[in-house]
Amino acid sequence: MAVRLSTLPQQLPPVAHLHKINFVLPRTLDNDRKISDLVKDIFGIAGYQPNQFKGYGQRYQYNSWYEVKDDCDSVLGVIMTHGTGKFRDTTFVSLNGRCFETWTPLDCTIDVINLINYVFDQMGYFTRLDLAKNDYRRVTDWSEQVEISSKENFRDRLITRLNRTTPPLYLRQDAESIYYGSNKSQTQILVYKKQDKELTKFPWIRFETIIRGKAQCNAAAKLLLSGIDIDALAAGILCNLLDFKEPGLNVKSKRPSCSWWTRFVGTEKISLLSKDKKPLKDITEFTEIDF
Repeated sequence: MAVRLSTLPQQLPPVAHLHKINFVLPRTLDNDRKISDLVKDIFGIAGYQPNQFKGYGQRYQYNSWYEVKDDCDSVLGVIMTHGTGKFRDTTFVSLNGRCFETWTPLDCTIDVINLINYVFDQMGYFTRLDLAKNDYRRVTDWSEQVEISSKENFRDRLITRLNRTTPPLYLRQDAESIYYGSNKSQTQILVYKKQDKELTKFPWIRFETIIRGKAQCNAAAKLLLSGIDIDALAAGILCNLLDFKEPGLNVKSKRPSCSWWTRFVGTEKISLLSKDKKPLKDITEFTEIDF
């Protein structure tokens, strides 16, 4: 049974961290030894053979599917190889956020910089990179964010290229959530009450930025290689994509941003693509794997 926190912990995890990362390597892994070697290269675990599953080829266009699990039987990553059609001679890897925590039951925490260098050294490329930025102290104003993002107010108080004509999607299921952008867009932001999902008593809002596509993901990876901190990268991208404005009679762009938003993300904007560069269509758009 998972242990749920009931009070605010003294030592909080990093404010920002990787929540998911997908990449493609330009080769097929045609035997168990090569699969085991890849696990060693990525996770640092020698002699580990992932569980293999069959029957996913028609859906994902890869005939071989492997899962890497920790000692609690939680999936850390997925490896797909033996691609067909345009995915021939490639191997797809998807890693979730547990791989980048400071501990895992398998003691296989992945260093982000080492992973990025490995993928680029192998002539590979990234296709998805999710950044999570946590508001543990509730610096942001959830109720005002919901109000600004509503159908009645988003045109007047929200500046974003993710929702120009349709309002952000607000849901109340297992946790109150707001989606900026669509599931098919190159960039999407999900904001939700994380304490509802984790059953914690302390206030906790999470901002997840989902970055899809080869061009944007590689740009983000190169920024991390250049030395930028993950928290600064996550904040800069959020600042560039969302801006919550104070009410008023002036033109929206000339009104000040909400003070709680500025306190959370700062004022430094980070754009992953230049204005004259269009996002590239990525062959791995089908790989929206959740685990």
